[in-house]
Amino acid sequence: EISLGLVGSEMCIRDRQYIKIRRLNAARHCLLTADDASLTVTEVAMQCGFSHLSYFARDYNTLFGEFPSTTLQAHLMRHALIDHPSATLAE
Repeated sequence: EISLGLVGSEMCIRDRQYIKIRRLNAARHCLLTADDASLTVTEVAMQCGFSHLSYFARDYNTLFGEFPSTTLQAHLMRHALIDHPSATLAE
């Protein structure tokens, strides 16, 4: 027999994990759609409800296999190359 307390706490953990994953996905979306080179990972994390940046970076890396700064840098680099096709990586 499963106690109601255990079921309730397991549901609470799943709810918290679901919410965290939703917030991480929202952060990834922001990073991948950034059109302002001055946008920072810290700003995105805070906008998405993360107050502990090290936990945010760790959880983001666990979920997506890269750190949020890598996502943002790669996006901005692609964005710059699309906007300025003559730009090179050496510039």
